Amino acid sequence: MALRMATPTRDKYATYVCRIGVPKELRPFVGKRELKRSLKTKDPEEARRKFGLVNAEFREILAA
Repeated sequence: MALRMATPTRDKYATYVCRIGVPKELRPFVGKRELKRSLKTKDPEEARRKFGLVNAEFREILAA
């Protein structure tokens, strides 16, 4: 089974967002089930560029 690469998703207003689920064992420390932030763009190319930065930031939060 191949792993799916993380990509930005679109909300109901067609704006791209970055969403990452928080593992159950980390939820008491993070205080949320998922981390979510708007990328504030409707352009797919710009969303891909911004997604990498936000995704890395979310991964650092989960690693800490």
